[in-house]
Amino acid sequence: MRGLAANTAESLMSQELNDSELGREVAALREQVRQLSAELAIAKRGDARYRLLFDNLNVGVFVTSVDGVMLECNQLVADMAGESSRDALIGRQVVSRYENPADRERMVQQLRDRGEVRKLEMWTRRSDGLRQCSSMTAVLAPIGPGGEPQILGMLEDITERKLAEERAGEGEERFRVIAEQSMLGIAIMQDSRLRFVNQAVSDINGYSVEEMATWGVIDFSKLIHPDDLAFASDQARRKQTGDPDTLPHYRYRMLAKGGDVRWVEQYSRTIEYEGKPANFITLIDVTSRKQAEQSLTQLAQSMERAAKLESLGVLAAGIAHDFNNLLSGLYGHLDLARESAAQQPSARGHLDLAHQSLERAKALTMQLLAFAKGGAPVRTTGSVASCVKQCAEFALSGGNVHAQLDLDPALWSAEFDGNQLAQAFGNLIINAKQSMPAGGVLRITGRNIELFENPTSVLKPGRYVKLSFSDKGPGIAPAILERIFDPFFTTKVEGSGLGLTSTYAILKKHDGNVEVESKPGQGATFHVWLPAISGASASSPPPVAREAPRGRGLVLVMDDDETVRRVAGSMLARLGYEPILTNDGGHALSRVRALLDEGKLLTAALLDLTVRSGQGGRDTVGPLRELLPRLPIIASSGYSDDPIMANPKQFCFSASLRKPFLLSELSGILAEVIADGESTGGQ
Repeated sequence: MRGLAANTAESLMSQELNDSELGREVAALREQVRQLSAELAIAKRGDARYRLLFDNLNVGVFVTSVDGVMLECNQLVADMAGESSRDALIGRQVVSRYENPADRERMVQQLRDRGEVRKLEMWTRRSDGLRQCSSMTAVLAPIGPGGEPQILGMLEDITERKLAEERAGEGEERFRVIAEQSMLGIAIMQDSRLRFVNQAVSDINGYSVEEMATWGVIDFSKLIHPDDLAFASDQARRKQTGDPDTLPHYRYRMLAKGGDVRWVEQYSRTIEYEGKPANFITLIDVTSRKQAEQSLTQLAQSMERAAKLESLGVLAAGIAHDFNNLLSGLYGHLDLARESAAQQPSARGHLDLAHQSLERAKALTMQLLAFAKGGAPVRTTGSVASCVKQCAEFALSGGNVHAQLDLDPALWSAEFDGNQLAQAFGNLIINAKQSMPAGGVLRITGRNIELFENPTSVLKPGRYVKLSFSDKGPGIAPAILERIFDPFFTTKVEGSGLGLTSTYAILKKHDGNVEVESKPGQGATFHVWLPAISGASASSPPPVAREAPRGRGLVLVMDDDETVRRVAGSMLARLGYEPILTNDGGHALSRVRALLDEGKLLTAALLDLTVRSGQGGRDTVGPLRELLPRLPIIASSGYSDDPIMANPKQFCFSASLRKPFLLSELSGILAEVIADGESTGGQ
């Protein structure tokens, strides 16, 4: 008995060391990924919106190389260049289109010096030979392959305004005809009075031409937003005194008659009008352009962050795979120790606590895998209603927050990865629970909806199950709302910052979406859309806990990680099987051939898909099938992005098992595939 107590104590001390080591591994893991993603915001959720925005902006948007090759543009740029489609420009040099090549050299030099240019005016030639004047705003951003700098810019056609300015002095009568027909706002100030104003100015500010006919400078200045009045007045004073630092054009906000705030851009020059000097003013409504510039900045950031997120996904997948192998050893041996200590309550209690810590580490790894590159869900058809009910019951059990379910009785089914979707729903439910520490009600609604073609929607047309999770918490501040799905962003002291990020990634990988709406003091609602299949799905009965089924016979284990091999071997021995341990495909096939020569047959095989320095499961399953055509073969991996894990039977495997796994999970999958093999006639 003393020996047993000593062994138990030694096991507990070893476990504490492992737990401490695991804590350091988790901390190091978080730090590695946090350093890489310090400047990241999730861009994934904006990719579809920004693509639509790119194509539908009312200004020309383009991307060129520094040496002048057109890499991307929207149709407006092609229209301005006189081309029928974007394809006529993409991949071609555009330097030759400049009327004065020095203009482009000046633009590139300003970009190199300052990183941006604003309102740079230049003349170009269209493909039909006509002259075109454009106003360009551009930035030099590291959005090319490997962070290569490229020019991301916006063009506005100002040919009409430039021609109007040039023609203004050619004759007042001719000018009046042009000005009255112009889409640009044109006004003439002379002797502090408004001497001429066209309909376009009326369209901007809402006052009729007749109302403005008697205005003076003071009347017109009353339309300028109070916050911009000092700036606009200073520019007018500088213009009158001939100050060389006067801006050739500037923007300010104008208060329209109906109460709307419009952004306008003002250009002015001195002309002779009716024999006396006058101030010729051109006004352009740039409200849409102002919004487009903000979107352009977001687009540049999105493109840059998307490239970084791609690297983060690759890193997350690799780290999570290695971490999964580490967890497999700890997880498996701890599970075996818990089984052995079933009759020792004190030791079992400590082991159960250690097991809970490992469950949290496993959850962190699953969250990393959720937004790793690839990450194909293992989908099966199931009831979304049953899944969300079980998640709510589990996450809210024993607490002071209760779920109020309002699910359509005929809620459609969907094809989804049960583990991933439970993780996504669980994150939303726990987030709502934490927002109501004093207790409350979480309302979960489920409806069938059908979406039609919509250029602003990130979802494809089709049938969807829409779930809404509404809490009565304090709500989310606008500044936080913008970053709610960002990796590692959290307002909680002990939060990992991966919960909502992984929820977002999981829904995206299921071709769905998640959005949030909230106002401070009014709670928050998360909306989830999941592609549906027609027909309601009956709720499946909850699984019944049962003892791990035992078996017998030879089971081949192929894994390049010694820790995983040893724990799998121990589990198989505990279940009554005889394990055959190998480290790669070549070694595994040699052992199988030797066993066949001895007249021995395998009962099943467990193959690791990824072997870094040898033949993996993907390349081993074929030759193994030639030797034993009906052998139950299970694919095993810590990666989530391998399609074999989602659809094992399409790749000659019988089933798949994610690492790390429990004794009960291994016994269950073995019992299932062996039974299937026996029903088809054995080997």
